[in-house]
Formats: sequence, C-alpha cells, structure tokens
Amino acid sequence: MRLLRRISLLAVTVLVAGFGLTGCGGGGGGDSQDDARSRLDSDEKSVDALVADLVPRLAKALKADASGGRAFYRTCGMEPDLTGAEYTSNPQFGASPEAGAAVDRVATLLEDDGWAVDRPANPEVVEGTLKQRSIRIQVGAHGTDVKVAGGCVDSSHDVAVDYGSRPAKDVPGAG
Repeated sequence: MRLLRRISLLAVTVLVAGFGLTGCGGGGGGDSQDDARSRLDSDEKSVDALVADLVPRLAKALKADASGGRAFYRTCGMEPDLTGAEYTSNPQFGASPEAGAAVDRVATLLEDDGWAVDRPANPEVVEGTLKQRSIRIQVGAHGTDVKVAGGCVDSSHDVAVDYGSRPAKDVPGAG
C-alpha cells in the first residue's frame, strides 16, 4: 500500500512538473517562436506602410519637409527578463513655421484617420493610438520628432535579443 502511494505521488509529480514546463514562456518552443518572428516581421511591414502613408501628409500639415529618420526594433522588458520586441519608426521633419497651428492640424489629420488622439499638457505634443499602434509627435522650434510603434510582441529572450540587435534602417519615404 505504501509503495502504491509513492508511485501515485511520483506520477502526479511528473505530470505537474511536465505541465509546468510546457506552460512557461521564454522556452525554445519552435512554433510559438516562429509565430513571434512572423508577427514581428508583419508589424515591421505594417508600420513601414503606415509611416510611408503618413510622412507626406504630416509634412503638409506641419508645413515642413521630411528630413529622414531611423526605424528599428527595441526589446521589451529588462535584462535578464526580456519579454519580446517592438518595431519603432522615427521619421523626422524640419521646423514648422507655425508650431501651434501645426499641432492642431496634425491632431485633426490623425483623428480623421481614426486615431484616438490625446493632447497632453505639453502643447507641442500629440499622441494617439490606432488598433495596436501608437504615435507620438512633438513639434519643436528646430524640428518635429515622430515615433510610430507597433506594440510589443511577446517572444522568448532569444528572439527578443535577435530582433533587438538588428541594425536600424532608414525610414521608408522620409527622405
């Protein structure tokens, strides 16, 4: 009887440990990591297309030329517990001759495109969200900085490091 209890306890322990290991994130699970890579690649294409569409319209609203910018992946979380990666595009624009009016025009442009727009206390800043995308635009005296982010995609530590270490590239359509 005692032996049967030990065998039953051992069987339950093995089952619980097995379920615990398969439920943990960050492992080397091929399918989930392939899915994370696919989602990150898809986000990059989607954000690039969104930015390529926005750049000329933002330039018009700002009355300023696009002056380039960089797009890159950044990791989510902090070492040693990276939880994923996010694709971010930072198109840059020259100074706007009418900064206050430009902020209003940019906010209207985003609202017309369906973005949920927020005007924080800083009168130079417009922020917005659309689906899983976020945008932050700061109109400054010497130029305008835009940040469009795709949202953090959960992945293993290895996938986060892989994408986070990829070199930055020029923002498509921004100069």
